[in-house]
Parts: sequence; structure tokens; C-alpha cells
Amino acid sequence: MPLSLTKLTCPSERLRGGLPLAQWIDSVALTANVAGSYTIPAGVDFVNLNGTTPFYYNVTATATVPAGGTTGVDSGLVPSNRESVVSSGTVVSLIAPATCIVTIECFKR
Repeated sequence: MPLSLTKLTCPSERLRGGLPLAQWIDSVALTANVAGSYTIPAGVDFVNLNGTTPFYYNVTATATVPAGGTTGVDSGLVPSNRESVVSSGTVVSLIAPATCIVTIECFKR
């Protein structure tokens, strides 16, 4: 499947909240409290993550729903959406406390 990514004309587009519509969008269906994963495709410089419910992510270990008291290795919360600079091939572990669909909009610079 060919990768057709939306190219940003300038980095400030992200800062203004003026992201163009993505041409490459993937999704991951999460069952409550069961981790899933997504591998960033080749050629992607950053992603916009969105979920139908709040979810957590981790790029160094399997994501967990935090219980508190952990330092440096916990999973990050995405309450609704998150723009992130990423490297192609990065595996993102995802988990949600409730059933959730996570969409991943992919962009290049």
C-alpha cells in the first residue's frame, strides 16, 4: 500500500492549530484494559493521536493504565488528542480503561 502523507508547508502550521487534513490515517481498536500497538510508518515525521475516550500511550514499554506511584516509566494520558513528533518505525503501545478507537493521522515535514 503506497504511503501518501500530507506535507506541511511550514512548521508553524502545527503551532497555529492549522493542521491540514491528513491523507494517511490509521486506527487501532482497543478493548478496555488490553494494550494494543501501532508502528509508525516509514516517512512519517509526526502524528496526531485522537481517541473516542481518553487513552494512554508508551513508547518504551507496554502501556498500562497508571495506578500512581511510578516514576519515569509510566504511560502518558491522551484526554482527547495529542500531536507528537515521532521517528518512523517507533512502536507506540496504547491502552484505554474503556473500549476506544484511536485514530493516528500521519504527516511529514
